Amino acid sequence: MIDFSGDIFAPDGRILLRSVACKLERGGKVVVCGPNGCGKSTLLRRIAGIGDISLQSTNKTLDKKISYIPTRPLDLLLPWLAVHENIIFFYTLANLNNDSNSPTLADQFSHALAGMGVDINILAKRDVYHLSSGQQALISLYCSLIQCPAIIVADEIFGTLSEKIRELVAHFFRDHCVTCLFASHDSKFVADLGARILDLEPYIAHECITK
Repeated sequence: MIDFSGDIFAPDGRILLRSVACKLERGGKVVVCGPNGCGKSTLLRRIAGIGDISLQSTNKTLDKKISYIPTRPLDLLLPWLAVHENIIFFYTLANLNNDSNSPTLADQFSHALAGMGVDINILAKRDVYHLSSGQQALISLYCSLIQCPAIIVADEIFGTLSEKIRELVAHFFRDHCVTCLFASHDSKFVADLGARILDLEPYIAHECITK
């Protein structure tokens, strides 16, 4: 699914991460960690094919069917639409991609959340801006699952969730064959997810370290 090793460069030619390596098999879980500013978001965006940051690698196999959730879920959702309109949009997108079974995993996620008192059907009646940040994160995960991506890449969205919901989300992705590449500082979330850790700190290029 994902297999690369190499340097990541900024558009101006500076090395952001040196000799970083990551391998993620189908159904695998990897959590990227490291101090603020070490390049977690940069790496995730590059894997998702977003932005001008380039990856020069010795070995690269990136699956093209990736759903990327940025730190701010509103950057994935369409905030000028209501929640149910966002859901319809992602269902339509999945159907255009011929993913006829796309709702299945999303429905299982919705059912799991309902068991914790989070009803997607109730949230669907609201405007996106009227959701809490945690609810926006859950809706973004739900809309990503609708698309049945080969890989879900999520950039530190889990800190906005309550502890119990965060644990439920980790267990859901652990127990289903969803390939995950997440960024998180939460060691308990990593343990609940059963993920391998990619610590970026050893890969930080010297010229990118700020005092």
